[in-house]
Amino acid sequence: ATPRRHYAALAFACMPAFAKLVMIFLGQFMGVMDLAKMPPHLSSMLLYLNVLAGGFIISSLLWSSALAEVIDRRFNRASIYLLIAAGLTAFGVIHSPIPGDKMFWPWQLGDSTQIRVVVELIVSYVLMALVFFVVGVSTRAENLPIDSDEEFERIG
Repeated sequence: ATPRRHYAALAFACMPAFAKLVMIFLGQFMGVMDLAKMPPHLSSMLLYLNVLAGGFIISSLLWSSALAEVIDRRFNRASIYLLIAAGLTAFGVIHSPIPGDKMFWPWQLGDSTQIRVVVELIVSYVLMALVFFVVGVSTRAENLPIDSDEEFERIG
């Protein structure tokens, strides 16, 4: 059973799964569309949507776990989940830019666009991990972890 205070984390975790559903739907049209004639902003959006959908089960678990830890004021644990996500992104376990969601060794990415997308995601995860780590260290004395829905509702 999921505590009520973690419902937002569950909702947030659905984003990669929704992206996968959209990609499955759009995949039915890809055969009839000429991707070379697609405007650059649309092809970029399609790439990012595909990357978000890649490894959606694992990324959903990591996202929901990190957000649940933030809700419970366990910021250092949230940082760990985000660093795991950064590591998995580096090898394409999640967020692979290669068609078919294939895993890769980082040095095997030949396309500069694929490299840029992977680096952007890794940097984003690491920066968020750093932010939550700093918040956790700086507020450790004032904010004790939340362990129940009643305590969460009492606080605010």
